[in-house]
Amino acid sequence: MKNIFIIVIILLVSWLVTGCGASQSQYDAVSLELNKAKQDQQSTQTQLLKSQTDLITTQTQLQKAQADLITTQTQLQKAQTDLITVQTQLQTTQSELAKTKTDLQTIQAQVQSLQKDQGAAAQKRLEASNYTELLGISMYEVWMAGGINPGFTFLAAADWKAAMTKKATSIGDANLINYIGQLDSGGKASYYILWYYCFSRITQDLK
Repeated sequence: MKNIFIIVIILLVSWLVTGCGASQSQYDAVSLELNKAKQDQQSTQTQLLKSQTDLITTQTQLQKAQADLITTQTQLQKAQTDLITVQTQLQTTQSELAKTKTDLQTIQAQVQSLQKDQGAAAQKRLEASNYTELLGISMYEVWMAGGINPGFTFLAAADWKAAMTKKATSIGDANLINYIGQLDSGGKASYYILWYYCFSRITQDLK
């Protein structure tokens, strides 16, 4: 549009100069205006080109920013997915840890029960061993009459009965002490009672 306007001005000036006899000064003035109009047109075109270049640059930067944003969003989504995975693994680990603690407590309770049973069994074996030893001492005369060496020797009956009394006292069984005290006055029956009592306690402790 501006180019058409300039052409029209040029034709008009030419017509005025040739047809109307315009002066040289008027022609020069019109020429100056025409040159200024051309310069303005070039400046405007230059500014337009610069604006177009700036627009392209801005669009490129915008596209890069959008691509960076998409990349960041993708990375954020991956990080969120990884976080969910870690949280799930943590919950699984916590559940397994809680189960392991429960299993450990159960095993510890079982071990304590076994230890208690073992302690009770050891106590029973010790008691059975003590009654067996006392039974062996009380049968000293039987061993000797049968020609069997019991592994211990008493020089007098008093020493033999003192050994039985000492063993019964260490066991802490009042019935034993009472039965041993009746050996002198009860005859053979008192020995049978003592032996039967020892056998019954041994059998009870070994169950």
